[in-house]
Amino acid sequence: MTGTPPSPDDRDFEKIYWNIPVGVTVVAAKLDHSETLRSFCYSLKGAAIRLGSNAMFFFWHYSKRNWPDRGVRHLRNFVEKHKGNGVRLFLMDESAQAPSYVDREVAQLIREIVEPAGVSVILAVTASSPAEGDERPVAVLQGGTIECMPPSAIALHGHSITRDLGGEFAAGTASGQGLIVRVTHLTTELVRDAYFATTCFRGQVEEYGPLSFLEKCPQPPDSGADRTARV
Repeated sequence: MTGTPPSPDDRDFEKIYWNIPVGVTVVAAKLDHSETLRSFCYSLKGAAIRLGSNAMFFFWHYSKRNWPDRGVRHLRNFVEKHKGNGVRLFLMDESAQAPSYVDREVAQLIREIVEPAGVSVILAVTASSPAEGDERPVAVLQGGTIECMPPSAIALHGHSITRDLGGEFAAGTASGQGLIVRVTHLTTELVRDAYFATTCFRGQVEEYGPLSFLEKCPQPPDSGADRTARV
């Protein structure tokens, strides 16, 4: 018994969890679907728990200048500690960090730590346009398509709906003539119950979804014994 509530998507996430290769896997979403990143990480953690392991969130607050020394040392110690407890998956959610700087050079530093250790890292980032100033992002938007740096990648997108908030109202002119003014306003919003994932592992592409949102981080049944290692 794991202590995590059952979900119709459990098998999908367990399959994704088992297929994640050793090294760095970038998980990317567009800015307007960024909520999918944390939900996806929660779901992978739940899959790890159901399968008798765990997935650990790694929180960092390093700028690019501090990553080669402090960041590398922190991550290496964190991986060594939890790998000894059977953990093979580590979750790095860029949206939870301040600063949240991760580019290709930082991703390479992370890869050099986790590949020799035989573990996997999920690096969850918001895909940005190349025109936004960062010349070396790990995920970019090209013509509406998410392109990721490493060969192992997952693209997330939410299910959006567009609403027409248009309407008409009557108005008068100075000459006393009447006219009808038509106002059209389109708004797009994320449907907060499901999203979709496209995985690319070892050259194999698979589609999953709709997948359910998780808003709370699942915990193993004995998590109270290790609350200092907040997961």
